[in-house]
Amino acid sequence: FTGAVSNMGDGTGAAITLASTGLVTFSSTVGGASGIVSSDGGGSTRFNDNVTLTNGDTGSSFVGAIALDGLTWSGFDGFTTTAVTGIMTVLSASTINSNNGDITLDGPVSGVGQNLSLVAGTGTVALTSTASLADLSISADEINLTGGNNSITATGAVLLEGGSAATTIGVGGGAG
Repeated sequence: FTGAVSNMGDGTGAAITLASTGLVTFSSTVGGASGIVSSDGGGSTRFNDNVTLTNGDTGSSFVGAIALDGLTWSGFDGFTTTAVTGIMTVLSASTINSNNGDITLDGPVSGVGQNLSLVAGTGTVALTSTASLADLSISADEINLTGGNNSITATGAVLLEGGSAATTIGVGGGAG
């Protein structure tokens, strides 16, 4: 898609469903009334500009690879990548804001030299594999880093903060 994609969906089910085994590139802004679902592990999706999804009934999920190139993603009802083929590549500084939905990155995150911000508010952020970035910022009421020892590699800062004022963060198994 070379131009803006807007007004997709009606808030019921996915606003955009991708079942491609190849690369789907959104070169401009994307807007819809619910999440974006990519269901084929052989496919990959690239976003080159901001994504704004209003509060429908479906979160965004990607079974295949996904690339973010310097954008802000704003959606509801969650953001999920799936293990094995669900590799996320950060090509330029990007932010994912789930507006209190859960963010689950269940596959490697690659963005050497790039920054990634994950904002879940009262939701949960879960990184279940490795992440290699410059700066990583996570804001959520629950943060789960379950990729194992040394699974987060950052050449800059790693910031973990509660999504609401009453939230404390425990580190290394400690109580928050």
